[in-house]
Amino acid sequence: MWKHEDVDPFSDEPQPEIAVVRAGEDLDWEIVESFLRDSLPQEIDTAGKFDVHQFPNGAANLTYLVSFGSTELVLRRPPFGNLAPGAHDMGREYRVLSKLWKIFPMAPRAYLFCDDVNIAGVSTFVGNIDANGNLDVDGQTDLDVLNVAETATFSSNIDANGNLDVDGQTDLDVLNVAETATFSSNVILNANLDLQDNDRILIGTGDDLKIYHDGSQSYIGADDLRLVNGSITETYAIFTNNGSVALYYDNNKKFETTAAGIEVTGHSELDNVNAAGITTTQTLHVGTAGTTLTVDVDNSTFAIGSASVPVTATMNGGAIPSIGLVIALGG
Repeated sequence: MWKHEDVDPFSDEPQPEIAVVRAGEDLDWEIVESFLRDSLPQEIDTAGKFDVHQFPNGAANLTYLVSFGSTELVLRRPPFGNLAPGAHDMGREYRVLSKLWKIFPMAPRAYLFCDDVNIAGVSTFVGNIDANGNLDVDGQTDLDVLNVAETATFSSNIDANGNLDVDGQTDLDVLNVAETATFSSNVILNANLDLQDNDRILIGTGDDLKIYHDGSQSYIGADDLRLVNGSITETYAIFTNNGSVALYYDNNKKFETTAAGIEVTGHSELDNVNAAGITTTQTLHVGTAGTTLTVDVDNSTFAIGSASVPVTATMNGGAIPSIGLVIALGG
C-alpha cells in the first residue's frame, strides 16, 4: 500500500490519487460505516467489506474514498479548525450536486447529507448560531469562541484544556482543580471553606504564613507573627522566631520574654511570687502591717525601701533572731 510520506515533492512523477488517511484526519469510521449502511438508498450495494482511503491532493475540503466491496463512494467534509463564514458549506454543496446530475450527467450525484455531530465527528457551523431555545449537543463540540449572554447550564463535565474566561457569575456545585487556580479579584464564599486534616491555607509569595489542623492540634505557622487590630494601627502581640514574645496594652509594650527571663514594664500585681534567682525592682510594696516575709536562707538580708511598718520575719517556720538580718519596709 502506498503511503503519503513516500511522495517526493520534487519528483516529476504524478502523485497517486488515493492514499491512507493522514494522521489527525480520521473520523469515527465505525459510526460512519453504520450510518452509511442504514441511510444510503437501497440501490447502492453496501453489502461488501468497508474500507476507507483519502484523496491526499488538494487543500480544501477533506475528501475520502469509501468503499463497500466493489462499491466506491466519495465522502466529503470541511477541514478541521477555524472556518471562514460561508466557506466549506457541505449543505450547499449537497443541494447543488443532488440536482445538477439530472441535467448534467457528468456531474457527480450526491446521495446523502449529514450534519449530525455523532456522525461527522465534530460540530461545524458556518456563520452565527442564534438559538432562542435549547441547543442540544449530544456529542463533542469544538468551539473557538463561545459567547453566552445569559445562563449556560451543563449537566456533565466541562473539560477546558485552555483558558476558561468567565466575566459574570458562575454557580458551581462542585469544582475540582488539579493544579493552580488564579483569581484576580475577591472570592466570596456563601458557605464554609472546608479543609481536611493537614490541608493548609498558605499565604504569602513564599508561603510564609500557614494555617492548618493535623487531626489533633491546630497550627498558625510563621517565622515572625504580629497580631494587630482590624485597621492595622495597633499591635496586640509580636512573636519573633528564635527571639522574644512581646505583649502590648494600648499599643505599649508591657511584657516581653528574654534570654534571661521576662521583662515587665509598669505595675504588676501578683498573689504569689517564687523567685529562684535574683529579682530586681525599683519599688516593692508588701501588704500592710503584720505582713510576714518568709526567708529560707540563713542570715539573709532584706533591704526594702525605708522601714516604716512593723514586719514579722520567720525562717523555716520559726522566729528569726536579730543576727544581722535587716528588714526595711518602704511606706
